[in-house]
Amino acid sequence: MAREGFFDSTEVETLESGLVVGDKAESSDFLAKSLYTVLGDGVTLDPTSSLLVAPKTGMTVTLKAGALWKDGYMLWEEEDRDITFSSDPGEQTFYISGRLDEPSGEFTNNEVYPYSDFVAATDICVAKLVITAAAVTITDAMITDYRYNETYCGTVDLYRTQLKALAAEAQALIDDLIGEAVPAHASTHAVGGADSAAATSEVTGFVSTAEQTSISDAHQTQARTNISAAKAVSGVIDAEESAVVVVEKTDNYTVTAAENGKDIQITSADAKILTIDTQANASYPTNFYFFVSRLGAGTVTIAGGGTTIRSAGSRLKIAEQYATVLVRKTASDEWLVTGALSA
Repeated sequence: MAREGFFDSTEVETLESGLVVGDKAESSDFLAKSLYTVLGDGVTLDPTSSLLVAPKTGMTVTLKAGALWKDGYMLWEEEDRDITFSSDPGEQTFYISGRLDEPSGEFTNNEVYPYSDFVAATDICVAKLVITAAAVTITDAMITDYRYNETYCGTVDLYRTQLKALAAEAQALIDDLIGEAVPAHASTHAVGGADSAAATSEVTGFVSTAEQTSISDAHQTQARTNISAAKAVSGVIDAEESAVVVVEKTDNYTVTAAENGKDIQITSADAKILTIDTQANASYPTNFYFFVSRLGAGTVTIAGGGTTIRSAGSRLKIAEQYATVLVRKTASDEWLVTGALSA
C-alpha cells in the first residue's frame, strides 16, 4: 500500500523487518534507515574543508564546521571549534570521531570528540591524532586525515566531489580531441558556401589537411582510448565501458599493469612518490592510462623508474590536496602527465 506523511501517525507498529511504521507517518528510526540507504556513512564534504582537523597553536587544534552521518543520523558542527589537549610524558593517540548511541539516535557528548579508541560499529572518525611524548606543540605530521578513509570514515558525497574535479579534465581532453580534428582551413568556410580563396592556408594550432588524411590506426585507437577515459570520469559510460575503479594507497607506490584506467588515490600527511616502472619490468598494455589523486596533505610526485615522464614545464608534483592528474603511456618507456601539477 502507499504511505503518506512522516510525523503525524496515531498508530505505530513494528514490522518483521524491524522497521517501525505508523498509519500516517514514519518514526525517526524509519527516516534514519531510509536516509542511510541513500547516503551511507561518512562526512558531507561540501565544502571540502568540512570537519577538517588542523593545528592551531600549541596543544590546540581546530575542527572545521561540517556534518557527518552514521546509520542515517546526522551530527552537525555549526561552526569552527577548537579542541585543546594536554602534554604527557608518554605518547598519546586520539580518534576524533562522532560516536552514535544507536538506541537513542543521539551522538555521545553531542559533538565530534577525541576518543582514545575507535569503535567501528558506532564511530565516524574524521582524523587520527598521535601526540608524541612530552610534546608542547601539535604539528601537521601528528594528524592523519581520515575523512576519505572508508575503514574509519568514508564520505557521503565522495564520488560527486571527485567527479566534479575530474569532469574539468575530461572537458579539456574532449576540447583537445575536437580541436585536433578540425580541418586546417575550417575558418575560411562561408555559411552554406564553398571555400574562400584563402582555403589553402592553415589555421594556427590545427593539424594540417595532409596530416588528417593519413592518421594512423594507432592514433585512432589512442583517440578512442582518450574518449573512453573522458566518458568514465564524467559519468557517461558506454555499455562496454566501466566507471573508474579506485585504488587506495598510503605510501610510496610503483604502478602495475593492473591499474589500467583506475584512479590511484594516495592519502598521507608526508611526501610520497608514485613510480612508473620500465616496460620490460611492468608489461604495461598498449594505450595504458590511469589517474592519480592526492587526498592527503603530503605532496605526491610522479617519478620514472627508468622511464621518461613528460609534462608541461616539467612539473611532476600534484599541485594541491584533492587534485587529480591523468598519466598516459605514449611510447614504450615514455609517459605524458596532464592536470593540476606544480614544480
